[in-house]
Amino acid sequence: CVAPARAEVQAPAQAVAQTAAQTADVVWLSEAFPPFSFVGPKGPQGIAVDLARAALAEARLPSAQFQFVPWQRALVTLAGSRPACVTAMTRTPARQAQYQWVGPFLPADLAVAWRKEEPVNVKAIQPLTGRSVVVVRGDISESAAQQLGAEPSKTTRVASGAIAARMLQAKRVDAWVYGEAVISWVQLSEGLPLENLQISHRQSLGDNYFACNGAVPADYLSRLQNGFDQLRAFKRTHASPYEQILSRYLGATLSGPARVLPARP
Repeated sequence: CVAPARAEVQAPAQAVAQTAAQTADVVWLSEAFPPFSFVGPKGPQGIAVDLARAALAEARLPSAQFQFVPWQRALVTLAGSRPACVTAMTRTPARQAQYQWVGPFLPADLAVAWRKEEPVNVKAIQPLTGRSVVVVRGDISESAAQQLGAEPSKTTRVASGAIAARMLQAKRVDAWVYGEAVISWVQLSEGLPLENLQISHRQSLGDNYFACNGAVPADYLSRLQNGFDQLRAFKRTHASPYEQILSRYLGATLSGPARVLPARP
């Protein structure tokens, strides 16, 4: 009579141990893409990295050692059999069935940045027609600028957002097309006031999430989502941890609270 009782006691313990081993085995991947993820003076940081770290802690899951790899290598790892998550990925219909999603934490918006005093027709379908425009070479914003009327002869392609921000500030171009969150980050990191800019003609590519492969246990994902939701929970008297992390990197948002994703009901 004793043996079956021992087996009943051991089985849950073994299951707990197995789950703990699985959660500890999840690898977290990042690419160098500030302000979402980058290596700073104190190690890995950024909006997505800080949120992932805080959500793991809130969920009482093992802390992660964020591995920085090129994007293509991250995708190869996600396609493998090892449990893996990436700190930031835009959720699109094409990607929907490929991954398991936790979030969302920030819209993936492209936008047009102008100097505050620049006359802008916000209702124009192609506001960049006849305007001088700067884009980052090879970025998706280049094709977006063309759709908004940018002409090749009036488009300058540069190597980084920092160069684009300085050109706009110096009145060498009329407009800059780029990811809105990155525009905010570059302005702040370059010491350029956000108040100097106005934003128009957003194009939503989707929302940014943590993306995990099918090898990540369901319990891990459920706890991680719950931990993340707790970070975003509304606080009447002070900013939520989610809002504090965004403010740390983006300051006062260019477009007000509407662009910060609300807490889920």
